[in-house]
This record gives sequence, structure tokens and C-alpha cells, in this order.
Amino acid sequence: GRTALIAAVIAAGALVLCYAALCIYTGLSGTILPHISMGGVDLGGMTRTQAVEALSRAVDGRDGQLTVELSCGTWSGELPQGSVQADVAAGAEDAWQVGRENPVTMGARLIGQLLGNSVQLDLPAVLTEEGEQALEEEMDQADRELPGRAVQPTWRVEEDKLIFTTGVPGRTLDREQTRQDAEDAATRGLNDSLAGGEDRVELPLAVEETPAQS
Repeated sequence: GRTALIAAVIAAGALVLCYAALCIYTGLSGTILPHISMGGVDLGGMTRTQAVEALSRAVDGRDGQLTVELSCGTWSGELPQGSVQADVAAGAEDAWQVGRENPVTMGARLIGQLLGNSVQLDLPAVLTEEGEQALEEEMDQADRELPGRAVQPTWRVEEDKLIFTTGVPGRTLDREQTRQDAEDAATRGLNDSLAGGEDRVELPLAVEETPAQS
């Protein structure tokens, strides 16, 4: 009857208040939610500063030992050790953001985390300055040896005549895509290494079809 209805309303109100409290806790807390791991390290309950320190200890130079193997058709090359660096600051921030992406659902996410739901994240990695330079040099080499490479149009002046040669369609190295793929490969290789895999990762160079230019 009426008493049951009042009790139900009170219970619903209590649940709403609890959920709101969880949302506020999640939003204001300076620590990473429970059961969140990155690169095999449990970061739950840590501040971002503590997470940076924990991730740095876990990496312990493994990123510098990673070799990136490049390929493009029959051509092959590599980025030497020291070309990859773990981005532990970005990793700590990624871990802290879990559950805070959407204010509407953050309370539900916290409840799930408290109940034991786990989240496994990859530790991001980037190329070092030396790695970026090595990649550019390797792409120059690969571009010269690219099978079916495109030929750009040319022109020259002979006496009073302008002689123009049309371009030939073919394949061209997609350098911007390769640079993006390099960071993905660095991240994949580092996390495989931290999980006990080899200190090597493959990076196929991206190519694109280039139409004939006139």
C-alpha cells in the first residue's frame, strides 16, 4: 500500500544519492580506479605521479632495446635500438581517465571496478628524435627502391622550346601514414616485450597508388 510506496521512493532516492556520491567521488578523486593495469602493472589506487613512477620502473630500459623491422615489398630495413621510448606520462593520464570520460556513467564504471571488473591498457610509446631521423632516412632508401614507383612529370627548355614529359602512374610511399604506423608499432612492440615477448616488432611501410600526372 501507501507505506510500501513510500519505502520504495525512499529506497530509490537513496540509490540516486549513492550513485551521485560515487560520481562525485570519481570526479574528485586523484587516484586511478581499481583493477586498471597498463603494460602488466596494476595502477589501481595510484595517483598519476605514482603511476608514472611505477611504469618507469616496469619499463626499466626495455623500450631502448626494441628494434623496429621495416619492410616494403622486397626491400627491408630497420630502426636500431634506442629508437623507441615509452611515454609513461601519457600512459598514467590514459589510466586516470578510465571511468572519467563520461560524467553520466562514471558512477556505474566505478561500481563495476569495485566489483572486480578489470581493464587492461597498452603503455603508449613514441619514436625518439633519433628514431624519427632514422625512419626518414630509411624511407628515403625504400622510396628509391620501391617497385613500380611513380614517375613525376618533368620539363626542360632546349633553345626556344619547352619540352614536357608526362608522369607515369605507380606506387608512392605514404610517409605520413608510415609515421603514424610507426607509433602504433612502437606501442605494440613495447607491450609485447613487457609481456615477455621478443624485443622486435615489424613495421610494413605504407604505400599508395599515384595516378598519372600531366
